[in-house]
Amino acid sequence: MKKVADKSVVCHKMNYPCAVFYCHTFTKTRTYMIPLVGADGSKSKAMAACHSDTSAWHPQHVAFQVLKIKPGTVPVCHFLHNNAMVWIPKINAGSRINVCSVQLMLCIHQCFQMLSIVIANGLKEMIDGSQPSPPIFLENSQSTNPDFRIWQRHSRFVMCWIYSSLIENVMSQIIDLTSASEIWSALEKFFFAALTVIHQLLKSLT
Repeated sequence: MKKVADKSVVCHKMNYPCAVFYCHTFTKTRTYMIPLVGADGSKSKAMAACHSDTSAWHPQHVAFQVLKIKPGTVPVCHFLHNNAMVWIPKINAGSRINVCSVQLMLCIHQCFQMLSIVIANGLKEMIDGSQPSPPIFLENSQSTNPDFRIWQRHSRFVMCWIYSSLIENVMSQIIDLTSASEIWSALEKFFFAALTVIHQLLKSLT
């Protein structure tokens, strides 16, 4: 376990069609990076927050009920959910890379969750490129092609789901793209490149 900051801002993903986060900060709170090992030997890292002063918290806060303690008596620590992001002051290069790795892995995890939703709704063809855009207008006409309207609506649905899964650094990679398949293709390339760079940087620090 490694302490990475005494000050932090935490952003929690809200349940909106597109990316909306509720961000807040706490006083007298420390942030830790904790290595985890699964029963199958797989390894990961998680972020945790320890609140050393809970005297101002509501007496009926769920933490007091679960831990059977009173406000202000002992520190309260918890892991951060996989839909949360932590912003911390500038620290050493190795820790910055670790935090970046955690945020990126959370983003990838959310994208896979989003992919499951897309497939469950029968819209996989909107991201794998197997259903390209139909002509915008009907042949020999200025009337909009109804097939294009349906395709466009489905593409925008999927784009909104993708946006809700991304952090700001990743959003900047796809902001100019106009279809779900273009965005998904760009994300595949970005995630592969980003994970490769992070792996090389971490190796250089060991």
